[in-house]
Amino acid sequence: NIVVAGANDAPTFSVGRSLFVSEDSGTTNFAFKIADVDGASSGVAVTATSSNPAVVPEANLVVSGTGTNRTLAITPLTNAFGTATIQLTATDTAASNTTTFALTVRPVNDPPSFTLTTDQVVVAEDSFLTLNNFAINLSTGPANEFSQGLLFVLTTTNRAFFTAQPSINSAGSLLLKSAPNVTGTNEVTVVLQDTGGTSLGGTNKSSAQ
Repeated sequence: NIVVAGANDAPTFSVGRSLFVSEDSGTTNFAFKIADVDGASSGVAVTATSSNPAVVPEANLVVSGTGTNRTLAITPLTNAFGTATIQLTATDTAASNTTTFALTVRPVNDPPSFTLTTDQVVVAEDSFLTLNNFAINLSTGPANEFSQGLLFVLTTTNRAFFTAQPSINSAGSLLLKSAPNVTGTNEVTVVLQDTGGTSLGGTNKSSAQ
């Protein structure tokens, strides 16, 4: 007689090979399936690891579900973008199997910011004005957006007040020349714009001050 003894087979996966999400989009639920020919899939434990904890640490990978259908909740870190290889491991009572998929977190631009040191500026008519440190705390956003350029955009309620329109340079100094024989009050609105663009819902302009 020839006796063929049974051998345990490792569980198997049905998983997509790539996932794309946007920066700061919160938690994404990634559905996948497992199967175990040797018994009920409910007896299979699944764990997840990340190759890039700077994008998504393992603590932010949470597997849920029982039976064939499982879900991996993926929560990338705030302001993080890049790629990570996510490895899933399924283990039954005696054997395990692994599979991987690529996670890509696409960058989304955060708005720049700044602080005005005063909201009242007084200048004599027909005069040049240079006011240093008018705008301070200039920021392109989180640290991974440090390479972006910054530009102040100023609008006035009455351009006739000036022969040289108000501007703010990269050092935060306010520059202008008032017009001769023109007095009164003029409102100037200041917005800081970066070069990060607006793709995927990004914001490249600060709040107006």
